[in-house]
Amino acid sequence: MKPSRTQVVLTLQVFVLSLVPPSEGVAKRPVPGAARKAVETGTLRIVCPVEGARFLVDEGRETSVEGVTPSRDVVLPVGSHTIRVSKDGYLPFSEVFDISAGDVTELEVDLVLYSGRLRVEAGPPPVQVQVDDRDAGAAPIEVDLAIGEHVVRMTKPGYVEEVRRPLIKTGQTTRVEVTLVPVEVAVRKATGGPIYTKWWFWGVIAAVAAGAIIPTVILTRPKTHKADTPYKIELP
Repeated sequence: MKPSRTQVVLTLQVFVLSLVPPSEGVAKRPVPGAARKAVETGTLRIVCPVEGARFLVDEGRETSVEGVTPSRDVVLPVGSHTIRVSKDGYLPFSEVFDISAGDVTELEVDLVLYSGRLRVEAGPPPVQVQVDDRDAGAAPIEVDLAIGEHVVRMTKPGYVEEVRRPLIKTGQTTRVEVTLVPVEVAVRKATGGPIYTKWWFWGVIAAVAAGAIIPTVILTRPKTHKADTPYKIELP
C-alpha cells in the first residue's frame, strides 16, 4: 500500500526539523545558577558628607573595591564585608557591614576632623614660607595641618629671617602676620646706630656740662669767715 500524500509531507517536515540545530530552533533553558547569582548580590550606598575621601571595601581580598566620595552605589555579593574610609586631616573610619540579597545597605560615614588651618601673611612680598621644613610657597598661603605646634619659617633675600611656632587647633584657622626687617636696619639697631643715638652719648654731654658749671658755682660762692672771738657764755 502506497503512503498518502499527507503522510509524505509530514515525514519530510519531521526530517527537516531534525536537521535544525537545537541552538537555533529551540530556546535555551534558563540556567538555575545564573538566576541565583543575580539574586545573591546587594548594593552598598556610602553616605559621607566629606568629599574626596578614599574608601576601600574588603581590603586585602581579590574582590576589593575602591573609590572616592561622593561615589555611585557599589554592588557586592551577599555576606559580611569591611570598609575603610580615610582623608588627610581626618581620623580614619572603619566598619563591618552585611549585604543582603537584592537590598540596599546604606552606610553613614562620619569622618572626624583632627586638623586645623594655618594662614601666613608676610611682607614685603615676595616672602617664601616653609612649614615644618617643607616649602609651602610664597605668602600669603593657607594650609591644613594636624593639631599641635608647627614651625613656620619666612625668608627673603636681604631681610632677616623670621620664625614662628603657631599652635594649630581643631577646626580653627590660626593666622601668622609678619613684616620682615631689612638686614641693614637690623644691624643698625643692634649696634646702636649713630653715636648721637646712643644713650651714653648724652650722658657724657650732661656730665661735661655739669662739670663746667660746678667749678663756677664753687668759685663764685661767698667765703665763710670764722669769728675772731669765740662766743662766751656767762653763768649767773
